[in-house]
Amino acid sequence: MKNHHFIKNPSIDRDGVTLIEIAIAMLILATSLIPIFGLMTKSTKDSDATLTRAFAINYAKSVLSTIIDDIPFADIRLGAPAIIAESSKDKAEALFPGAVSASGGIACNGIASDARGINYRIFVRSDAVMDTTDGYNDGEFYFSYYPNPDVESQPKWDVLQQNALKNEDIDNIPSVFSKTDPPGLKSPYRYYGADVPAGRWGPAEEAAGNKILVDQREVTQLDSDGNVYLMQRLVLQIRWNMDSAYYKDPDEEKGRPVKLQIVTFKANLD
Repeated sequence: MKNHHFIKNPSIDRDGVTLIEIAIAMLILATSLIPIFGLMTKSTKDSDATLTRAFAINYAKSVLSTIIDDIPFADIRLGAPAIIAESSKDKAEALFPGAVSASGGIACNGIASDARGINYRIFVRSDAVMDTTDGYNDGEFYFSYYPNPDVESQPKWDVLQQNALKNEDIDNIPSVFSKTDPPGLKSPYRYYGADVPAGRWGPAEEAAGNKILVDQREVTQLDSDGNVYLMQRLVLQIRWNMDSAYYKDPDEEKGRPVKLQIVTFKANLD
């Protein structure tokens, strides 16, 4: 009886994998995941940027809307930062958290926070839009108007008034201007002189260029500092930092500082 010897070929029959094969597989897996992780990180950063910018824009809108619509013109004092008078203290403290008292009012300089704890520096300055010399000068802020046509001095205007009263009070019908009853009257809405072409709208003074210019000093009073102005330029700035290390420090220049600035105007309509 012969003895048979069998030699086992390791390349044909194995019970596992080698360390080299595991390393190669891990390398392939990691290489394929790198773009995915990069895309996820970029998406997160973009989302953070969108959320913070949306918060800043909405907060800026709230600040400016309140200052323009709800705070009297006289309560906003010029400066950088602007000062809101004590009479509007509650509104100022709501707009500028942590703001300090200054010059008998509240400084328009505070720090607001969003739901994630990111701080935003809220700062508003106010500059007067004012004239630099007495009287009207080219390039300065002014008003102009034309005198109304003196239609009431026309002959038979009293007849027109009587007819209008009769129409409205007795006959209960709307009064309509008519140049035929009584005849020859000029309409106050189509009034022109003998030297002005027929069909020209507006008073004769407008056609002749006789507008009246009014300087700011003629229509308003001095403020508490002796200034004359009817408009303020409001400059709002919001600062924050997108670097997580500086979330609480919006004034830090390191990291990823972001700034939003808006300019608007408030007129004295009080």
